[in-house]
Amino acid sequence: MNNMTIKIFACLLLSVAIVVFLFIYSLNEPRRMVSATEKFRVEAVERGVKIFEKNCVACHGGNGQGIEGLSKPINSKGFLTSINNSTLKKAISYGLPNMPAFSREMNGQLNANDIKDVISFIRNWESDSSSSKEIISEVDRSDENEYETLPTETVSIDLSDRDVKKGAALYTKKCAICHGKNGEDETNEIVIHSQEFLKYQENEAIFDTINTGIPGEMPAYGEEGNSPLSEDEIWNIVAFIRSWEK
Repeated sequence: MNNMTIKIFACLLLSVAIVVFLFIYSLNEPRRMVSATEKFRVEAVERGVKIFEKNCVACHGGNGQGIEGLSKPINSKGFLTSINNSTLKKAISYGLPNMPAFSREMNGQLNANDIKDVISFIRNWESDSSSSKEIISEVDRSDENEYETLPTETVSIDLSDRDVKKGAALYTKKCAICHGKNGEDETNEIVIHSQEFLKYQENEAIFDTINTGIPGEMPAYGEEGNSPLSEDEIWNIVAFIRSWEK
């Protein structure tokens, strides 16, 4: 063999070795990626549970089970399937009529990564994995019961005397363009005609959202809004929305 033949043979061997290496790597890469993704998810949940414990337990309970008279469960399948991560992020960041804003942009304590970690913890309730139970059990909840005795101003509003027909007319005029004629518009992050939404949203919360709006998402329709409605008119809209509940 001359030198040129040896070089060609060596190049061929190297090429074959590279092909074999890449083939083996491609077989292992999906499992490696899954493992890395799960590791990052668990780490986010671990950070999120600490943030939730510090900022959210007082109103939502230690595991999102809700507090009677104060809040409904957010760890339920119905709630978690009715809301996406974008909506969760906006609610935590900018608050809701019955919930403060937590983002630093709104003078809260959480940065963008903190909020993502809280969402990871909330989403972890959808999983039955043992790691979920271990992470949750590691948090000290010895003082959790004190939250269950917090007073609440929440009062169930009776809608039986409201005018559903007037509410339907106002809804058509003010709301249908974004939410659909019967609240069925699925391009919105929250489908207000869904039974999950209607089950987990109290009348007061719907009223407050219409009245004060959602920053960057929905205008306020109350007396301080650009298109003011009276309280009676807003309650009529709430009654119309509630009429979709089966």
